[in-house]
Amino acid sequence: MKTKEEVRAEVVELVKSRTSSDPETIVVGIQVVATVSEYIDQFFDDDRNQFETIEAESEIVSDVVNPSTGHPSTIFDHASKLDVIAFDRYADELIAIEHKSSSADLTPGSHYWRRLNLDSQVSKYLLSLRQSGRHEVRSCLYDVAAKPQTMPKAVSAGNVRTIAESGSFCGLTVSDRTREIVARRFAAETGPKGGFVGKFHETEALELYGLRLRSLIRLDPSVWFGRLVVTRTDDELELYARELWELTADVRRSRRTAISPRNSSACWSFARACEFFDVCTGTEDVEDRSLFERLDSVHVELAAEFPDRGRNVITNSRLGTFLQCREKHRLKYEEGFAPVGRSDSGALFWGGLFHEALEIIWDSHRVPKGEKT
Repeated sequence: MKTKEEVRAEVVELVKSRTSSDPETIVVGIQVVATVSEYIDQFFDDDRNQFETIEAESEIVSDVVNPSTGHPSTIFDHASKLDVIAFDRYADELIAIEHKSSSADLTPGSHYWRRLNLDSQVSKYLLSLRQSGRHEVRSCLYDVAAKPQTMPKAVSAGNVRTIAESGSFCGLTVSDRTREIVARRFAAETGPKGGFVGKFHETEALELYGLRLRSLIRLDPSVWFGRLVVTRTDDELELYARELWELTADVRRSRRTAISPRNSSACWSFARACEFFDVCTGTEDVEDRSLFERLDSVHVELAAEFPDRGRNVITNSRLGTFLQCREKHRLKYEEGFAPVGRSDSGALFWGGLFHEALEIIWDSHRVPKGEKT
């Protein structure tokens, strides 16, 4: 197995390859590196870990089954992409693991955790595993990290002195290069009483900002990281299977009738407009190829190739979109349209980068074939 420092180095290289000179991506990159570094210290050690990764980023395609007859749909399949299937050494069983990042309150008993009793994604994962013959996987570990809300700020005069004299910031070691820069500024701008009289804004946006984030996380990791094992009973999975069947029937009905009601309440969420808002309000034309393209696959999160661009494949994201706004579902999953050249929001970029970083971590915890677990 790789050591913590080897894994951290891989994460840093990943972040460097994904960020650009844009200040927003730089800040996101620093936040991800700081969060992941503390995640590693919180949950993993170099000798023995609770979990051994068996599969990562595995895709399962199953029948949508009519619970009343046991017959599969002649039109739809449903697909799931699981972050990790691991062996839990403490519980002596296989478990599914789902990684998430969130700005919500992660303290025990909060709304975020209570909602998981109803979470369709967990139900869909466990149903998919059961249908694929993995009956032994009966629970899912929800593994969540909070997104930092604090932003870069100026460094105080006292911190400048500490960095220059001891090479530390917020209790963590500063690199030799940064210490040299700060010490040079400190020596050049020291007042008659020996205090720093200049202003030092720029460095906090880089290395020092990351160190401050790490120190904040260390103060109370329970605020920043949360885990909860979610299970589903046989009755709950049977209920979800019925819901899945009914929802696919609704998708089929909407396709047949060519009626897809719009939900104006869904036009704005996560601090941004729906990608089809301008189409629905008549200011853009979805057929304008400078603005929209037709994707080869409507499921960009899946690597598998499906007939008809995946129009007959049901995913949790697709069902969520269908329940959110049927017109958005039609444009995105029935027609396969996607905006051209519109980058993800900061929140989506954060989540995607964090997810890639965790892939590196969990892949490092595979036990080579032939070695005992």
